Amino acid sequence: MPNTGGSTRYRYTPLTDGAGNQLTLNLSGVRTLRLTELESLQFNSLEVGDLQMNYLLFLPATAAPSPRLPRIAFASPGKGAENADPDPNLNISILNADTAVVAGSIVLRFDGVNVTSSATITTPSSEGPGATVRYRPGLLLPKTSHTISVTYNDNASHSVSNQWSFTVEDWPVLASADATGGSPSTQFTVQINKAQDAEVTAPPDAWPNDSYRAELQLAGKISNSDDPSGGPFPNEAAGTNNGFYTVSVINFQGNGNNAGFFSGDTRFPGVTTDNPKHMAMAATIDLQLTNGVYAMGVDCNGGSLGSGNGGYQVTAGGSAGTNVYLGSSETYPGSGDRGEYLTFVAQNSGVYRFRLLYFQQDDGNPRCEWWWVDDRKTGTGKRLINTAGTTPTTIPATYALANGAAHPGFAIQMAKAPESSGQANSSARAENQLAGGIDPGTSMAYVNEAAGTNNGVYFDQTINYEQAGLLQGFFCGDRTFPGIGPNDPGYNGGDPNNIAMAATALLQLSAGKYVFGVRSDDGFKVTTGANPPYTDLVLGVFEGGRGSAETQFTFVAPVSGLYPFRLLYYEGQGGADCEFYSFDFDTGERVLINDPASANSIKAYRIFKLLNPRESGNSFRFDFETITGKTYTVEY
Repeated sequence: MPNTGGSTRYRYTPLTDGAGNQLTLNLSGVRTLRLTELESLQFNSLEVGDLQMNYLLFLPATAAPSPRLPRIAFASPGKGAENADPDPNLNISILNADTAVVAGSIVLRFDGVNVTSSATITTPSSEGPGATVRYRPGLLLPKTSHTISVTYNDNASHSVSNQWSFTVEDWPVLASADATGGSPSTQFTVQINKAQDAEVTAPPDAWPNDSYRAELQLAGKISNSDDPSGGPFPNEAAGTNNGFYTVSVINFQGNGNNAGFFSGDTRFPGVTTDNPKHMAMAATIDLQLTNGVYAMGVDCNGGSLGSGNGGYQVTAGGSAGTNVYLGSSETYPGSGDRGEYLTFVAQNSGVYRFRLLYFQQDDGNPRCEWWWVDDRKTGTGKRLINTAGTTPTTIPATYALANGAAHPGFAIQMAKAPESSGQANSSARAENQLAGGIDPGTSMAYVNEAAGTNNGVYFDQTINYEQAGLLQGFFCGDRTFPGIGPNDPGYNGGDPNNIAMAATALLQLSAGKYVFGVRSDDGFKVTTGANPPYTDLVLGVFEGGRGSAETQFTFVAPVSGLYPFRLLYYEGQGGADCEFYSFDFDTGERVLINDPASANSIKAYRIFKLLNPRESGNSFRFDFETITGKTYTVEY
């Protein structure tokens, strides 16, 4: 959809397929149509406000040609896209119509070169019957234009041809001329200047909250208006080397307390007083980069120019590390503590000098962290610059099952103690409660107000719960926890407490790397194993109480197969919600595990287990799920 250049100017955009070909719809009866914005810039839609989808307009038209041929229902990047990623994964969905695409006839060309042999073609498509074509062309430089061509035949001997172009988004580029050369640094060089905490009494303001002031302060060019001689402010962080220091990481807090994304904070170099004010700092480091796309971030106190809290600026390239502007709190991406990433492209491999300028005005609680984002699309893998990345946990291949899937979904065990019991926020308590152990508050066996009619065992398709069924987290459609609904004894008017839940399933994984997430209030633990209860290996955990928040974790499935997973969740007092999902590596989108409405969702299958085992005299009885038309044999 072309940019109109303003938030009050609209234009009509005709309905097209993914390749930009205009479509005619044959509609009758009651139909539901959904309008979704694709590849829109967050900056444009949120900050500028130039993406405002208004309404659908229906116009009478002649009937669509018959037969309707397979069409490109979705393409990314699409026709005319101007914000394509420099490291794109081409994703094209061909959807069948009156005739069906012949997958073996699909030919993909990128910039005129036949790349079909390097593409992945699967059936059906992610949109329904048809085919999906995926291809990764490699690094594309910003502001360059490229052409995609897709041709195919259908099962009625029709030939279809599509071609469109797109442009890579304008990102900062480090070129060969920006390389510093030499060897990468092992430490940061930090220059810091801290002026007096007290404000000046004579105008003008000595410490405007901007990068220009910070550069002047580091150069010793800010004059003290209270000093009749007009001399500069003394540098209280001068130390023995005129304010220069070496450090291994940028992870500072004014009093040395932990703050931000990372622990292990230290005081700002050379600054010994508590709650310091009026600081400026420049940190430089030479980093070895291969050609590719990178993302880094800065977390500092505030960054809003009017807040007085301070901000940052990051540049790179050249002997001073200032050739290429990467971003700052003074311009987009904005506030220094909102977590936006500074993305850029290294055109060639080499050693490049990076510079972080930090400035702080009158907030007495300053902090500053400078970090990489190893996976910029999912936002996972944050690590301080100049530290090694972590190796994802690899699940043992012996945990994978070749088959055994039956019913889709999760088997869920629920336990809910009475409101007065006051349970601890810990996985140990949750395990004890689910096992029917002794409640330490009563010295008696736990009472389960979520027992229902099946001793607390339930089945569900996804994990997307909120204690009163209200919207919470990243996904719509929240439900109450199984066995704790409005008609159950433990509902407590929509504020149930003392909950424990264990959800188990076989997840269908292809060999490769995965990023999962759990958003919870309070804690959780995700494990896998070779045998029940599948707790041999911890993949992700948050131990203790918290408000609704996310934890991401990465792991590797070494072989394709069905892997047993167990999600343990617990809640003490207050809010209660839980979501279990994966991340799409290409888009960064969160997708609920086993979401039947998403073709990209990881499938989950219930693990067969005995239900409600019971003993009466010499007899042992149990229940188990069955599938219509199947025969079951019990051996003992």
